[in-house]
Amino acid sequence: MDYIQFQFSDISENDKEILIALLGNIGFEGFEEDGNNLKAFIPEQNYEDKIYNSIIELNTFKYSKSIIKEQNWNEKWEADFEPVVISHPITSKPFVYIRAGFHKVDNAFEY
Repeated sequence: MDYIQFQFSDISENDKEILIALLGNIGFEGFEEDGNNLKAFIPEQNYEDKIYNSIIELNTFKYSKSIIKEQNWNEKWEADFEPVVISHPITSKPFVYIRAGFHKVDNAFEY
């Protein structure tokens, strides 16, 4: 299922809280806050332009809209997750290899 992402910029904390509540009531399922920015996500099949516009018309938020194509988010996370290498504090040689179960075993490390 594809999602529609709205990205609001230069929005106050108070406005973010209000907007999250309003959008949550009309089917938005996820929100990502980053400083004065807010991303809001809704399944494309649940989005109705008329309802969304009725909320936005009451405010003067700057925003952009994009489509997020369906993908396997767990697979993406795994592909981007790198093992952690910790060097020995005295010799500076690789010492500990922290990995997830889907990473290959590396026997070059003591732990």
